[in-house]
Formats: sequence, structure tokens, C-alpha cells
Amino acid sequence: MKTELQNFSWTLSNNVAGATNVTYTFEYTIVTANPYFIFYVLTYNNAMNTSSIGNPIALDEVRVEINGISAAIDNSFSYNYGNGLLIRLRDPTMANAGAHIKVELKRVSNLNKIGSFRWQWIRTCSHEIRSKAYHAYLRNSNKANYHSKEVWNIDLQAAQSHAVA
Repeated sequence: MKTELQNFSWTLSNNVAGATNVTYTFEYTIVTANPYFIFYVLTYNNAMNTSSIGNPIALDEVRVEINGISAAIDNSFSYNYGNGLLIRLRDPTMANAGAHIKVELKRVSNLNKIGSFRWQWIRTCSHEIRSKAYHAYLRNSNKANYHSKEVWNIDLQAAQSHAVA
């Protein structure tokens, strides 16, 4: 059963093409309790490059809060694709239906190309992903919570030049 993420928003600290050390923040309310993965985000064209976060994920570069309380990430099941992340909590039962989720990704790099780039998806996942290639299967799978507004893009702009008179 598909269920929209509620009260969904995302921000980035710098929308300049090629910017590094960018912080992406995602906030949403989940409807389905205890998803196997609390957060699953991928971009097309590597618009959001997460490689610097590492694999396994550097736990000081990724923060998850549930109702304002820090939640520990289970790094044995989380994965960094380089253009997005898959995050499992050590205790998925912390994520009750109606919980407010905040995910912060630090040290992300923006694609060094001006333009508007679609998200492949932003969602939670209700079942285990058994291999790196298995994520493609999820496009038509049972989704616990998801964000389906494909019109939301990452808009990367040129850096502002500051002329000195």
C-alpha cells in the first residue's frame, strides 16, 4: 500500500553548481510505522553527490532525529550509493506512525552543472534490500512511505560574482 510522506520538505545550504560541503536536510512525517529503512533518497545525474559521506556511512556526517530525539543509524544495513543514501535505524520501532523525521546529510557535493535535476525518489522502504542492484526493483514494489512529487527538483545555479570597483 502506497502512503505519501506527510509534511514533506527539503532544503540545501548552498544551491551553487559544484559547491562542496553542502548540507541537505529532509523533514517529513511518516504514516506507516517502523519502516525497514527510515530514509531512501536517490538523484538522477548525481545532482547530489554523497560519496564524501563514505561507505560505510560516516556517522558524524549523517544525522537522523525522530520527534527531535537523535536516532542511531545501523551501519551494517545502511548504504551510500554515491548519488543518495539508504538508512536503517538500530531501533526501527522508534519511528511510530505520525513521527516527525529529520535527516541531515553533511559534506555533500552538488553536480558541477547548472540546471534543474529530478529526484529519483525520496521515501522510506518497507523491506530489506539484499544487494546494491536490488534497489531498481523497488520502483514497483510495496512502499511504506514515499514522496512522489517528481516535479520537485534540485535547482543548481551559477556562483554569484562580486565585482570590485
